[in-house]
Amino acid sequence: MRVLVVYYSRSGNVKKTAEKAAASRNADLLEIKDTVNRKGPVGYIKSGYHAVKKKSTPIGRIDTDISSYDRVVICGPVWAGTMASPVRTFLQKYKSQIREAEYMLLHASKDNNYDGIFEEMDVILGKTAVMRTSLSR
Repeated sequence: MRVLVVYYSRSGNVKKTAEKAAASRNADLLEIKDTVNRKGPVGYIKSGYHAVKKKSTPIGRIDTDISSYDRVVICGPVWAGTMASPVRTFLQKYKSQIREAEYMLLHASKDNNYDGIFEEMDVILGKTAVMRTSLSR
């Protein structure tokens, strides 16, 4: 089974998790590159605002043929209790190329698995993920 681990990481935490996930699955790794500057306190606030408003954001071009993978593992952070904008954009843009999906969310809450985000990701993709992992950092 060919597996691709796709991730977005504003601060580097999700990147580390995605790298471990890719290594453990012998999978390829692909970064979602956000074209919006999200550095520092202003970037942090902007990120939360965009997430709460469920805004898409411009992301960098992806040259990888996503449809050539049997499973795509989508890793992203939780922003302000919802899906990070770059992850939302990736799902919207590449949903037709994803055969089978798996999700990994990284967040600070010890009391919330963010099932609502997983459900929203399923709705965007038009299919149910085969696995959902919620990781508290």
